[in-house]
Amino acid sequence: MKKILSVLIFLIVVAAAIYGFYRTFDRSVAAPSIALKAIPQSAALIIETDEAGELWRDLSQTNIMWEELKETDFYFKLDAAAHAIDSLLTRQKDFRKYISDKPMAVSVHVSGARDYNYLLSIQLESETEGDEIIKGLKALFRAKDEISKRTYDGVEIYSIIPGIFESSISFFVKDDLLVMSMAPILVEEGVRALQQDASVLTNTGFLNVRKTRGRDSRGEVYINYKQLKTIIGQYASDENKNKAFFTQPYADWSALDLNLKTNAVSLNGFVMSKDSSDAWLGAFRSGDAPRMNVLKFMPSNTAYFAFFGFGNFQKFRERQLDIYARSNRKYSIESKRKEYSDLCDCDMNKLALSWIGSQAASFIVEPASENYTQNHFAVFETDNPDKAWESLLEIEKQRSEILDKAAEVETFGDFEIHKLEIGTFYGKVLSEGFDGLEDPYFVKMDNAILMASSLNALRNLVQKLSESENGENTLAADKGFMDLGDQISGNSHFVIYSSLSRSPLIYQNILGEKYAKDLAGHTDLLRKFQAFVYQVSYYKKDLYYNNVYFKYNPEYKKETNSLWEKQLKANVRSKPYLLKNHYTNALEIFVQDENNRIYLIGNTGKLLWEMEVDGPILSDVNQVDVYRNEKLQILFSTEKTIYLLDRNGNNVESYPIKLPSPATNGITIADYDNSRDYRFFIAVEGGKILSYDVNGKQIEGWDFKDTEGNIVSEVKHIRIKSKDYIFAFNDKGKIHLLNRQGESRHNVEQKMTKPASGQYQFDLKSKIDDSGVYYVDSDGHAYRQGFNDRFTKVKLTDQVILDYDFVDLNKDGSLESVILTANAVEGFSLKGDIIFNNSLEKSDNYSLQSFLFPDNVVRFGITDPANEKVTLYDSNGKVYSGFPLYGSQEFAIGDMNRDGYFNLITAGKDGFVYAYAIE
Repeated sequence: MKKILSVLIFLIVVAAAIYGFYRTFDRSVAAPSIALKAIPQSAALIIETDEAGELWRDLSQTNIMWEELKETDFYFKLDAAAHAIDSLLTRQKDFRKYISDKPMAVSVHVSGARDYNYLLSIQLESETEGDEIIKGLKALFRAKDEISKRTYDGVEIYSIIPGIFESSISFFVKDDLLVMSMAPILVEEGVRALQQDASVLTNTGFLNVRKTRGRDSRGEVYINYKQLKTIIGQYASDENKNKAFFTQPYADWSALDLNLKTNAVSLNGFVMSKDSSDAWLGAFRSGDAPRMNVLKFMPSNTAYFAFFGFGNFQKFRERQLDIYARSNRKYSIESKRKEYSDLCDCDMNKLALSWIGSQAASFIVEPASENYTQNHFAVFETDNPDKAWESLLEIEKQRSEILDKAAEVETFGDFEIHKLEIGTFYGKVLSEGFDGLEDPYFVKMDNAILMASSLNALRNLVQKLSESENGENTLAADKGFMDLGDQISGNSHFVIYSSLSRSPLIYQNILGEKYAKDLAGHTDLLRKFQAFVYQVSYYKKDLYYNNVYFKYNPEYKKETNSLWEKQLKANVRSKPYLLKNHYTNALEIFVQDENNRIYLIGNTGKLLWEMEVDGPILSDVNQVDVYRNEKLQILFSTEKTIYLLDRNGNNVESYPIKLPSPATNGITIADYDNSRDYRFFIAVEGGKILSYDVNGKQIEGWDFKDTEGNIVSEVKHIRIKSKDYIFAFNDKGKIHLLNRQGESRHNVEQKMTKPASGQYQFDLKSKIDDSGVYYVDSDGHAYRQGFNDRFTKVKLTDQVILDYDFVDLNKDGSLESVILTANAVEGFSLKGDIIFNNSLEKSDNYSLQSFLFPDNVVRFGITDPANEKVTLYDSNGKVYSGFPLYGSQEFAIGDMNRDGYFNLITAGKDGFVYAYAIE
């Protein structure tokens, strides 16, 4: 980092110098630029400008992006250093006059396997004396020692050690040029370029693109793609360095006009790719650029897409294979194609590719975790959807026969989803851009084939697209994307789009470990940059129109990959409850917001009704059939009131019921004989437990009052053989086991010891004396409190317990404990043996839930409100595929549509309720 900082300070010297005197000198008549005469052909990137002062002014004074970057330590120091040098230059009037508003060029060069350096070439006033420049540089940089010199190829190279930053600077003055670098070898290359007439100005490809430069831009950026990819590769992970992006030629040179706006940077110009070269871009030479129609298949929270505008796919493919032949890659591609054809004993080229139309795209929707394989999609436009469908079904059929198993077919609404077990065919044979497709699922929609590696992800996408009206919630209709319209041509051959604010995890995955960690520390800053766009369209001969655009927009709003989302009038307070619709058997969502308003939302996200109650709900929300007619009512309680509503949100007769004292727990239900002759229990201050019948009347003969404290547990009904027990405990840990009249049926003297917040579980045997209850205390002990006054305890952790539960993790009929602390979720046997341990980012706001799925497998979930994530874990403590998801409330899981697929319901900020489909 110090090296980079020093280099950038060095580069900014000249810009600051010109800006420093720009305010006091009139602009001279611009002379033809000769600065490029000292720039070697090995340059990866060159910036040429005749207006360095204005360029620096635009960047440092009017560009919002620079202001944001200054919030980081690196750019803050850079800006401060530039202004310090500006101040020095203000006092160096004699030196300033030599470089007043003169053309300059900065080039970047590969230096070794893992480094790069800069070369600066400044055009001087004609016949400027070298001694005056040396004297001026020595004063400017506050040189520590005398300047040393040596001769190379007839030119004297000087070396100076600045007093304002580390690293020496080498430079020479020759033919009205001042050439400088921190790399002595690079200065020698500059000498050779000048002396031997071997600069970029002698490179035919460079000269051809330079002729296309504009006349009104602040500067020109030239890119040598072969060299630039070497520099970029230094930041990539080892795995990504071997990708075709770095190993296959892309194009030759490009010339881009540089323009700075208040909230954007744009570069426009031409890129050159010779027809005879083996550059990848040349495959697009043969067709007209199509309009990007496939955007309507991408959701609005798309983080990245690579668009391929084939025009005529068959001609594109012919040119692509011809280019592969020139680069000796055709044999490898043909071998891969034959390998895949052998997989299905069919012509994969014909069945998997021949139906592709004018365009295709791979895209990634905003990921919520580092593992986002389920977020990869592809869309292929086709002129003949039926032919495409039949061809893909033929591959599926052939593969099924070879694998000797039935084809995987999914009916989802009006759509059929099938699976191609063909590995990464499209990434290996068509383009590396489709590497995210592995054994893809596919579906036909309109004139396109959609693919994804995850069945669940493809279902979610199909659902979102089929419910979208007039393209809403797609990238094609997204306001932020549409605002880029002035910068993105409607017709393109190749486009890379990155929503920078949605892509931190994608970039971290691409970068090497060190750089990924650095980027992770600046996620908030990255989210303030809306988009990066790179676009290419064939122009004529060997030229392609090229456009690069960065845009700043701090208004980032996280979107989800949910099936649907519903915004309520206030933030959600309660966890969602799934309630059965007794007419359709579908599940509907019940929630309460922070203003004590309750809502019932249908399984498709439609609000059915809402009403206000008198306080936060303290109980679970349950359904009962008080009329015994298979129609269900909704029961819950607040601190003051018991509510019983019908499914339309109307109060059932005699309800609501006002409590005589504030409740100390939530209402619970007992159905003694499974006859729906319910008893409702609720505890109030003063140690009382109240019992009501379905009509809201207190049960005659029931009378219970705890004289030691308030009842804080839920009141629960348990049955051992033919005897009923009403279980509860008070705030002192005293356990009560009552009969149906509220009298003590079994006395337990031993008190529970400081129970932590969590889910205790019963251990019921054939006798009450042999039964007991499992719980965890606040000191991290797991207890079995027997109803015979005996207890066992095991130390699990020294950490403060946030939540816990007892579940059967391994389906052996016995319970294990799952505990949640501020920095871990752990599983233990009842003997205290650890089963799993997952570290968490430290937080005191986590909560724990457990879910029993139809296969009798337990999964548990953790809600992280601080980071707005909900995560599902399997019984081994591993994060479930596709998680975490966006959300900040505890969640519910159920088969909402009774179609065999599970949904997860949670809530986030701004009052949104989210419904996800999960595997």
